[in-house]
Amino acid sequence: MEKNRIDPQKIRGLPEQALLDKGVFLYRMGYDLLPLNAVCLDLGCADGYGTSILSEKAKKIIGLDVDETSIKCARKNYISSGIGFDLYDGKTIPYPDHFFDFITAFHVIEHIKEDRRTIGEVFRVLKPGGLLLLATPNGSMRLPQGQPPWNVYHIREYDDEGLHQILSSHFSEVTIKGLGAEPHIIQAELRRIRRNIRIAALDVFYLRRVLPPSWVSALTRFIHQLQKKRKKEEKGPPRSFVESYTVENFNRQTSLDILAFCTKDRHRYLFPPQTEESRRPF
Repeated sequence: MEKNRIDPQKIRGLPEQALLDKGVFLYRMGYDLLPLNAVCLDLGCADGYGTSILSEKAKKIIGLDVDETSIKCARKNYISSGIGFDLYDGKTIPYPDHFFDFITAFHVIEHIKEDRRTIGEVFRVLKPGGLLLLATPNGSMRLPQGQPPWNVYHIREYDDEGLHQILSSHFSEVTIKGLGAEPHIIQAELRRIRRNIRIAALDVFYLRRVLPPSWVSALTRFIHQLQKKRKKEEKGPPRSFVESYTVENFNRQTSLDILAFCTKDRHRYLFPPQTEESRRPF
């Protein structure tokens, strides 16, 4: 589940700045939906910047990630009594049943080989009546039909129907929405997608699935740098695009991400099993 994370200190043009700000938008959306005094899990927390946004409202919050370097960075940069970060194995969430009120999983599921198992784990640790807020790239927009992901960190990418099917196998209430953006953001993302599809097409021996993903990412960046000068809209100092995003009815052609709002049916758990309190410090 290793991710190709963007370093805020090394932003290269509009597309990367827009991707970074998309994450901020998603966490702000999560903040707005987060109940007061909730115990929250941020699954795939990376360096913890989004976890810290949610911590301003949550009673307690845990960030989980499989990347040890990211967890060390998060523990160093975000220290408070109500926030904690844990390394986990990418398979079993190390908390009891019905423990969290609210769970976020932004750009995580596409990195996981056993996606159904992970959704089952999320369902297990979520309290009855709790909410899972999930975001994943819109595969219908990014990939020609039948083509595997050009992003070597992605195991698969989803369309809205496929994602709904996986989620509804556990959750009784699943609402699918789309992440929209202003036209210039969408056009910049479409150009980025087309560039990466062209680069992937050069890999006739499919080496990008054999070589280490970090090597492939570095090579892709090198090829981008060899291209002609960037277009005018990609030049200049970075600016914030957080306000350029919006939640919309899902559109396969224009929604950047698929957003899923999943509620665990409280009526099935009128008498939840007794579980031990977690001994992990927050």
